[in-house]
Amino acid sequence: MKFRTILFVLAGLIFLTSFAPTAIAEDDDVTFPYIARITRNNLNMRSGPGTNYYRCGKLNESNRIKVVSRRFSWSRVVPPAGSFSWISAQYVSNGKVTGDSVRVYAGSNYEEPEHSTTMQIKLDKGDKVTIIGEKQGDYYKIQPPIGAYLWVKTSYTKYVGPAKPVTPAKSAEKVKPAPEPVKKDKPGAIIPLDKKVAKKTEEVKKEAQTKIVETSLPVESQELKKYYELKKQIDDEKIKPLLEQNYEKFKKALAVISENKKAGKAARYSKFSLDQIKRYELAMSVAKEMEIQNKQLEQAKEKIRKALEAKLAENPDLGKYTVIGTLKTSNVYSVKLKMKHYRIVDDAGKTVCHALPDESAVDIDTKDMIDKKVGLAGKVEPHKQTSGALVIFTKVELLE
Repeated sequence: MKFRTILFVLAGLIFLTSFAPTAIAEDDDVTFPYIARITRNNLNMRSGPGTNYYRCGKLNESNRIKVVSRRFSWSRVVPPAGSFSWISAQYVSNGKVTGDSVRVYAGSNYEEPEHSTTMQIKLDKGDKVTIIGEKQGDYYKIQPPIGAYLWVKTSYTKYVGPAKPVTPAKSAEKVKPAPEPVKKDKPGAIIPLDKKVAKKTEEVKKEAQTKIVETSLPVESQELKKYYELKKQIDDEKIKPLLEQNYEKFKKALAVISENKKAGKAARYSKFSLDQIKRYELAMSVAKEMEIQNKQLEQAKEKIRKALEAKLAENPDLGKYTVIGTLKTSNVYSVKLKMKHYRIVDDAGKTVCHALPDESAVDIDTKDMIDKKVGLAGKVEPHKQTSGALVIFTKVELLE
């Protein structure tokens, strides 16, 4: 009786375990793609296979995902609803890509677009993208295109059953999976019966992908680090007074990064910063020119002041007048007052200065004073048209 009971229990256990879902171990032989269930709450999805990659959202217990491949202890999954990617706005017009080999980056609510540096895929001219949000900086938020994936920890997934193979992108869409930062197993690939051959093929793929990752991502990451250090120094330089700023050393460093074909985002950011520096330097050149002109103006004022002092010394009878001389008409025209200037000439017929009535004294009648000796009272300022002196007079008196 006891023996029969033991057999019955064993048979029941065998029956139950043969139909129950099981967690996927690293050495399990499975056919991709398959459906898996998440076994914990607040499970982070990441941009790559490791905790050093940034977070791209969370999954909760009982959420289901489609797994297309595995790498070490991580599963590569089709981005679930709510996931998104970033693409440079300058290469998108009317929902289509306008350049070749345009990079798409894993989107994250925890990282700014310019800091989301994990490339998922490359798109070519004519490929369609679905924009799902407003432009942020230089980037559009888009639905992850076919061939873009995220990663979750395999130990928190449980096998549910097979899924329909992931259909590769159609030739009309021209979507090409990116070589980094994760391995790009063909979606929907079936493990051959000859497992030794399949294992060898997978090892070759892993080795090739590892080499690509090691030779591309670190370069972009290192150049981005250099760029951000330079940007901080440039921001510090901009705080200085305009005429004290100097960007020469930054221009050389940015030029090196911008010309590095492997620098990715860092190269684009460096080119943008170089364009900004050109504008800063243009503003600096204008400011310097204005400073020179202001100095020249002050020098002209000082020269006029000294000349008038000399005239006063020569002619102490000036008294209450700013200038004394013969009133003449002038060909110089005042656009502001809509009238011609006057000239004051000395006894030798040499022009001493030009003259205009003050705005408050435009009704002064000088018609009967032309070619006669007069005294003008007012203020003196530089005369731009002749580089001489201009008397803005409020009073004129006939001295003959």
